[in-house]
Amino acid sequence: MFLECLGTMAAQFGYAVLHLDSQGPGSVGEVEAAARCNEKTLLLVDSYTARRPEVEALAHHRSDQLRVVFAARTLRHDVSFDWLQHLLGVDSIPEIDLDHLSETDRQWFCDTLDTYGLWGERAEWSKYRKLTFLRDDCEGRVSSVLLAILRSPAIVERLAHVVESISSTNRAYLETAACVLALSVIEIGTNLELLSNLVGTEVLNQASFRNNEGIRELFDFERGQIVARNAVVGRHILTSSIDPDVSVSALVMMAANADKLSGSDLYYAILRDLMRFSNVQSVLPAQHKMNAVLVYYERLKNFRSCKTNPNFWLQYAIASLTLGSFDDARIKIETAYAHANARPSYNTFMIDNTAARLELEQLIAAPSGDRTKAIASFRKAKAILIGQVSKLEYRHYPFRVAAKYEPFLAAHRFVLKPEDREEIARAARFILRRIDRLSAYRAGHRYVVECRQAMEKILNENPLADA
Repeated sequence: MFLECLGTMAAQFGYAVLHLDSQGPGSVGEVEAAARCNEKTLLLVDSYTARRPEVEALAHHRSDQLRVVFAARTLRHDVSFDWLQHLLGVDSIPEIDLDHLSETDRQWFCDTLDTYGLWGERAEWSKYRKLTFLRDDCEGRVSSVLLAILRSPAIVERLAHVVESISSTNRAYLETAACVLALSVIEIGTNLELLSNLVGTEVLNQASFRNNEGIRELFDFERGQIVARNAVVGRHILTSSIDPDVSVSALVMMAANADKLSGSDLYYAILRDLMRFSNVQSVLPAQHKMNAVLVYYERLKNFRSCKTNPNFWLQYAIASLTLGSFDDARIKIETAYAHANARPSYNTFMIDNTAARLELEQLIAAPSGDRTKAIASFRKAKAILIGQVSKLEYRHYPFRVAAKYEPFLAAHRFVLKPEDREEIARAARFILRRIDRLSAYRAGHRYVVECRQAMEKILNENPLADA
């Protein structure tokens, strides 16, 4: 919607507006032609993270007349932004967070939910309480507001009926539906050729599958694609209404087929997305989620593209760490390092970051009472994080881990010496100074904001004489 409105406004200012819609052999040529235009041109590139050949063509065929707007979902943008900035060879790229609601936006949402009776059990709340809910419980984010609406009893019942109408017909139909919904949530294209390679044609080609009442309600069948009507609804169904065994089976099937085709850059990239813990977590049911996650990674670990892949073992380590299986996470991190060391050009940034997180979280969860062990773990984590933020690392990952300084200090306050607490306070001040040098967009990231609050709390409770 934003890109459509932007394109209309740009046209009013005399720009020729192009949308990069197609994806295939001809799309790179479209980009090169757009770059050579002699008139003011605005190129709108949605889901840019899935269009690397086109973005690379843009980087090599830019003109002074061309302006480009790249768009992607936040998670995919966060892990691709450094690649984009390096490829374009620019010092900075302005970023706009479309998911963030201003105070005016929250007022509009509040009034709209009132008008259409979508507050459910919260309908009798005061306006102040509703606005506070949108700001705090929903973190002022469009996606969180939509998910909150979907949890209302009436909508939960309706979606449960949709799932039942599919599963009662054929479990294979539900598994195929879970595949398409998961691809939509992860933001992987769902054209029929790709789906046939990942899911198979046995179900997709059945008229009874396409004509199923529940399938028709969830998907559009158009122009050689099966398109989920709404990714937010898809995520809600996957996490609330589908049995974990079905979801795990669907993901494993797609990962196995992507592994077989991983000689192709496209399918290797899809397998990489299916490995990523943040993606897996977002599409597995809340009930017994972590057990399902571990079952999933266990079933992937011997795939040809996974067993010596440092990124796979990193994702498995993150899953174990999130579950609180610290010893297992440490083994997985060591395995990731071992495979990374066999690849001289491999960037261990995320392995290092996860290792720092492990050092802190393990002692937060189970304080040892051993001052020497505690401060040694803190120093290991601090050394990693100083290295990462000293390079003005734009992403939120080091700040998310640094926020754990505060609970670490709280858990060990009575065994640490005054000089240890001062060391932690100095580390907090260093992190704060780095946050002050971030762009407004990065400084406003949820995890960076939480890190700032944690660092300020440390300094308030442990003031430095030379601060």
